[in-house]
Amino acid sequence: MEKSSHSTDWDNRIFRLGEHMLVRLPSAANYAAQVEKEHQWLPKLAPLLPLPIPTPIAIGEPTSYYPWKWSIYN
Repeated sequence: MEKSSHSTDWDNRIFRLGEHMLVRLPSAANYAAQVEKEHQWLPKLAPLLPLPIPTPIAIGEPTSYYPWKWSIYN
């Protein structure tokens, strides 16, 4: 995984994964619930919107290294 940060916002830390993907890590426990909501809703919303939005690819599971679920997006 490339280690350079793509974006840092209030809720998440986002890192590039290759040329076309992103890894999004919630920055606190209260933001971690968004991971599953985004995986559920973004694919349903995408065809209804006039511009492209991120496509969820996978959900990472918590480990001893990182305590919350996280996402990979295209």
